[in-house]
Amino acid sequence: MLSSSSSGSNFCIAFIKPNPGGRSGPQIKQVLVYSSDPKTSEFRLTLRGETKQDVTFSAEAFMPGRIRPDQSVEMKLDFTNGGAAPMRVTRTETASPNLVTSFDEIEAGKKYVIRVKTVPPLPNGTMQGSIRIHTDSTNQPLLELPFYAIVTGPLVVAPPQIDLVPSTEPISRFVFINTGVVTNFSVLKVETPDPAITSEQVKSGGGGVRIMFNNLVAKKELDGTAIKITTDAEGMNEILIPIHIVPRGGK
Repeated sequence: MLSSSSSGSNFCIAFIKPNPGGRSGPQIKQVLVYSSDPKTSEFRLTLRGETKQDVTFSAEAFMPGRIRPDQSVEMKLDFTNGGAAPMRVTRTETASPNLVTSFDEIEAGKKYVIRVKTVPPLPNGTMQGSIRIHTDSTNQPLLELPFYAIVTGPLVVAPPQIDLVPSTEPISRFVFINTGVVTNFSVLKVETPDPAITSEQVKSGGGGVRIMFNNLVAKKELDGTAIKITTDAEGMNEILIPIHIVPRGGK
């Protein structure tokens, strides 16, 4: 920033260097400028333009969506160097132990295929990683692409167990069974360790089922038992929901 004065009034000139962050195409950015003039204490500048990147990818990230913990999935993206100077990919790598990377050279210095493959067993939940692409370019020696996936079994069960505080009063608890890799399923049978415990099913959004368990009495005989739920979901025909009696205070 440079400052000067004119006719007794101070003003400043701000030099702004846009950072497209790897994005290409039309760009619109706004800059808020603050002034000591009470009449124009602040105003906005709108910057419009278009950025063009020498390097382009066929997608912004590796995103296989929902995958199973035992699933080995391979994805690929096209890498294109549109600049005048050649840019060779020298190696690819990732810090994730559940991902391996490789690349194929299609046209030296111009076109490559970047590959990523998952290595089971994969941790349940959100799986994230960064694919690092090394080149021989002095301007862009390192490029990075993110990896996102949701790792889940055929079905998602929550909560995975039922915790009860000792009491003689009957209570109700519920368990949600939602679609995972399997997108359509039915609950065929529900078996409880105590005949007094009843259950009822209610369809929930997204093809899931909410099972309400009524007349649960937290007696010590229930501790260590389990509710058995039978489904027609391939790979997850039997679901066991353990019951634990938790002393008051959680100890």
